[in-house]
Amino acid sequence: MSVVYGDVEQVVKAWLRATPAVADLVPLPGGAGPAIFNAMPTSAPNPVILAELVAGGPSPREDLPCADYRITFDVYGRTRAEAAGVTYALVGVLESLARDGSWDDGTTTVYAANVVLMRWFPDPDSDTPRYIVDALITTVT
Repeated sequence: MSVVYGDVEQVVKAWLRATPAVADLVPLPGGAGPAIFNAMPTSAPNPVILAELVAGGPSPREDLPCADYRITFDVYGRTRAEAAGVTYALVGVLESLARDGSWDDGTTTVYAANVVLMRWFPDPDSDTPRYIVDALITTVT
């Protein structure tokens, strides 16, 4: 039986949408769900989280089909304080993942995360308040 790896961006996005500590801080207008995307939508809601795969792939393990990925999260807000609040909630759920229990979408388990970078960096084109968070995320298929 061959191992099939899932789309880690979609899995991480689904996990964050199902995590109230983050999802509740980035509501879409009209209650259409949390504003967590892989690319900035045309309507550009704020606050918003963008999750993007930077690098990674399968990692050799003897017993489990694991993969390690580096994901960059761009966290935008209407103000620096709003962007910071969402960022710290995101960092908290990422760092708590292994302790609080993994999350599974039925095919891929988001197992653990380690935040390796968090920085303030307003959008250079629009000066919109933004934090950037990089995390190493381990999944099991």
